[in-house]
Order: sequence, then C-alpha cells, then structure tokens
Amino acid sequence: MVHLPEAAIPVIETYLHFLGIRHDNQGYEWALHPIKAGFIYEDDRLRLSAHPTKHADQSYAFCIEADGKRIVYSGDVRKPGEIGELYDGADVGIMELAHFPPEEVVSGLKGRKVGRLIITHLNHKRQGEEPERLLAAMLEEGLQGPPVVIARDGMVVAM
Repeated sequence: MVHLPEAAIPVIETYLHFLGIRHDNQGYEWALHPIKAGFIYEDDRLRLSAHPTKHADQSYAFCIEADGKRIVYSGDVRKPGEIGELYDGADVGIMELAHFPPEEVVSGLKGRKVGRLIITHLNHKRQGEEPERLLAAMLEEGLQGPPVVIARDGMVVAM
C-alpha cells in the first residue's frame, strides 16, 4: 500500500501506466491510497499517523510508534510551532530547516520533551554558510534540552 497526497494519485497512475507497471504484474499486491489526517497504518507492532501541516494544501507530518518508541518527522512545515505538540514525548524528532530560520525551531520546540532532534532539509541560502556543527550547537543551546544532529545521507540512528 502506498500513501500519497490525493492530488498526486492520478499523476502517479498515469506515469506507472506509461512505464507498464500495473497492480497485477509485479508479483505482489499494491495500491495507491490518499493520505488523510489520523492513522494511516496500524498493526500489532507499528502505528503510523499523519498530521496536516500548513506548508501546502496536502502536506503532513508523521508519527511512527513501534516497540514503545516514537519518532516524529515534520515533513515540510511553514513554522515549527504548528506541530510542536507532536514532538512532546518523542524519542527522536526529525525537523526540516529549509523554510524558516533556525531561531524558529527554538521558539517552536522550546520546552518540548524530545529525546534527540535531527535536522534535515537544510537551505544554505536561508541558514548561510555557518558550519553545521555551530548550527547544531546553537539549536541545542536555544532548546536547552535534546542533543541536535544534522542529518547526513545514509545516516543510521539507533533507537
């Protein structure tokens, strides 16, 4: 099952048809489903929920809960504070930093109980050429809490 914004489904279906990929010729079942706010998937080990953000008409933050751990991924947001409550109690928070200055992460998440914060989707035009380790240190100091790291391609995070 593939979840994506409803408006994207006809576009993806047309593209897959062009490639000759059909629901019945891949050796496994799959389907495209529109993302809706609330729970997307749940079984006895994993729970995935979508939470609307104000970045675009159909943009979402996601919570993943498994084995007593919780990860929050911001997706694209207009302001970090719009989903700040999702981060309370998260073991890992992943926050994009392309659409606002780092100070807004501090004001939007300050006081939230997050075990660790991972910053992704940097926009060097907005953040400047400040070395990433200094950016992480500034966020840690401002948030007065979780350790902050800058995401890297291929990065593995132990829970």
